[in-house]
Parts: sequence; C-alpha cells; structure tokens
Amino acid sequence: MKNSGNLLESFDEISRESDPLDCAFCDIKINWKERIIEESPRTFSFYDRNSGRCKVHILICPKKHIKNYNFLNSSDLEMLLEMRQEAHRMGSKYGDGSPYRMGFHIPPFYSIKHLHLHLCIEPIYTCWSKAVTFGLNLKPLDQVIEKLEKLYPKLTIFVLS
Repeated sequence: MKNSGNLLESFDEISRESDPLDCAFCDIKINWKERIIEESPRTFSFYDRNSGRCKVHILICPKKHIKNYNFLNSSDLEMLLEMRQEAHRMGSKYGDGSPYRMGFHIPPFYSIKHLHLHLCIEPIYTCWSKAVTFGLNLKPLDQVIEKLEKLYPKLTIFVLS
C-alpha cells in the first residue's frame, strides 16, 4: 500500500512502508545500544551525528519502525505523547534551563526513513539551521499530535439512566 500524501492516514502494516532491516535507527536500537542515552517503554534516544549545529541535538525515536509521520494512526497517539514527555524531560535535563525546539522532518526532507523527533537545545549556531530546519522542513510535534487527535477523537460513552 502506498501513501497518498495525506497527513496521518491510517496504516497497519508491520513495517509502516519501509524496511526496518535497512534502517540505520533500527540498527542502533538492536546493534549499537551503547549510543542510546535514554530509553522509555516506547522510545529510545541518542545524540544526532550533526550535533554541532546547536548546544545539544538529540533524536527521539519510537521503538516501533514507522517511516514518517504520514504513517501514524490512532494506535500511535500514546507513543507520541510519550515522545513529547521524553523531549521535555531531556530538554530540562540536558539543557540546563536553555530553551529548546522539537519537530519531525516534513517528507521528503529526511535521509533516514524512521520517524524521529529532533530535540534541539538552543542556541542554534548556524543561521541556515535555524531558518531552514525550523521553518521549512520540521513540523512541530504538537501540530502532529493535534492533527492525530482530530482524525481519531476519543470515544465518549454515554450511560443513560
């Protein structure tokens, strides 16, 4: 099944449209555990290889292989909320009070086909990174969560007496 390009369509394939066996981030999760700096029940985190662009640059990945945010569905909302919680916790822990930004790559602007949240603790050192990264090709996490919540509202059960 191919993605039609619409944000957050529902897909239930195991690999969510890319092969986890060819994924650099799945390889870190399985074979390079020493690179992992933080782990939660649904996520793992490590320093970005391009960390020189800001004070601290951490990637937060779901343990479940998902190509990008276009392949999220209702079952992923709790994972996204956990990613947000982890990002805020790590922003405080590693940032020493500095402000931070977080966002997902907007397809097709990504090189690793595994959903990952960028946590960038300011200052961001290059004008290019500040303008391009957080202007054109990163979508804020809260916008993705909001869109998913609108697409899949919680079921409300009314009890009639």
